[in-house]
Parts: sequence; C-alpha cells; structure tokens
Amino acid sequence: VIAGDFVPEGLWPQEYDGTYIFADYTFGEMYLLREALEGACRNCSPPVSEYANVTFHSANIVVDMFFGPYKDTQALYYLSLFDESVHRIRYTGSDNRSPNAVIKAHPITVGLDQTVRFDASDSTDPDGDVLRYLWEFDDGMTSTAVNPTRSFAKKGNRRVQLTVTDTNGITDIAFETIVVGTPPLVRIDSPSEGTTFAVGDEFVLSGRAFYVNGNGATVYLKNTVWEVRQHHADHWHPFLAPTIGNDFAIDPAPPPEDYVAATNSYLEIILTGANEDGLTRTVSR
Repeated sequence: VIAGDFVPEGLWPQEYDGTYIFADYTFGEMYLLREALEGACRNCSPPVSEYANVTFHSANIVVDMFFGPYKDTQALYYLSLFDESVHRIRYTGSDNRSPNAVIKAHPITVGLDQTVRFDASDSTDPDGDVLRYLWEFDDGMTSTAVNPTRSFAKKGNRRVQLTVTDTNGITDIAFETIVVGTPPLVRIDSPSEGTTFAVGDEFVLSGRAFYVNGNGATVYLKNTVWEVRQHHADHWHPFLAPTIGNDFAIDPAPPPEDYVAATNSYLEIILTGANEDGLTRTVSR
C-alpha cells in the first residue's frame, strides 16, 4: 500500500472533502478511503471497519502521490514506475476531456544538419475539438505546424516537446528525443553471454565504452554506468542501483522470491556509456 494524501477542502466536489487517497501497488488501483459508519462494529469478530475503500483511478505501480500547484489551483500528482512518468489528475468542473498528444519523428538518430520530419497528425481529442500544436525543439526554435521539419547544428540529445491544446485550453504533452551525432559503442565483457549462476555466486562487472576516431584509433571512455535488475516472472526488483565505475564485484546473487521463482528468475546486467557530447548507448544481457 502506498500512502497518499487528503483531498484539500473545497478543491473538488463536496463529497471528496477530507477524503484520503491511497494506492495499492500490486493491484494497480488508487482508492478513496471514506467513512462507512452504517454496519460498523469494532467489537465484532471479525471487526467491521468504520471506513470503506472506493476505487478512484486505475494506475499501475504507483510509488508516490501528493497534491501540488497547477496554474491557479491544485492537482493530484502521482509517480508511476510502470511508464516512469509523473501523472496529474485535476478537477475541471466540466465534461470537457483532455486531448491526447502523439508525437512521431523520423529519423531519431541523425547527423549534423540532417533533416528530421516530425508528425503530430495522430493526436486526437475525444470531444472532437480542433487542436492547436506547439513544437519546442530544445534549441530555442518552435513551430505551430502539424508536420514540421527541423535540423540541428549541435551534437547532443534534443528533447523535443509537442503540446496540443483543445478549444477549451486543455493541453496534453508528448516528448521525443532526437540523437544528433553518433553514440559510443558499448560492450559488456563480464559476465559473458549465457552465464548461469547459483545463489551466493559473485559477479565482476567489466565492460567498455569506446569509439573509433578519424585516424582509425580506438578511444576508450570513462563514463560507464552499471545497473542490475532482478527479474521475476513479469516484473523486476532493483539489485544494483545505477553505479558509475568499471571492473568491480557486486553483491552475491540473491535467492529467488519463492520456489516457483527459481524457474523464472534471472539477473539483467545493463551498461550505459556516454561520450563527450553527452550521447549515450545502453546494452544489456
């Protein structure tokens, strides 16, 4: 269970005043905790609570939630590991629904001054409103076209933002990262591909990030970050948080969560390398 927040008085309709919102990480739901005095019995066996849960919103792998500022009011924000993003729930007082921004770009890895074609035509509004578009290209330039083109004069990652706005001023935002330049090559040397392990085994993480310069010489980079995830069935747990370095041992291999997990658990080794332009490449095994 993920602790939440109380709905501020007067922010939402009266029936929400003072209601507590919390989330269930496993079931993927957010709940309202409301008084339910009718039938409550503390002394019964089993006791009957004075409170009842009411499903409020479906949300996978919520890890935090809180009320915070939004324009001239407040909104409920929650963080989800499912899509590694921050979500916002606000009360509008109308039946108008938010649009859905969809961003497409091709290609997403380019050289200097190479043209990228952007497309927002798959963006929609559930109420059929006409949408306005605003592109921000992370280089000071913008566009209001549906299908703009853009090239970039500097190497690095460009986080392009698309904002769509309906006729009532409600917005939605989507992002795409354009890689300008050539990311480094990344190689995991240890553990080798297909390595098996038993509980208690130790691994040494060793790998390289490098590129070949104009003279044909291999240049090795020091910016390497390791991460290890313990997978079980359709989910995973952190085993080694992102760690800078190379050629070091990690904690002994962990036991499975249960007997069944011994048949579908594994460790994923992830290595990310970065070059002088901030461009990265990630490999895993």
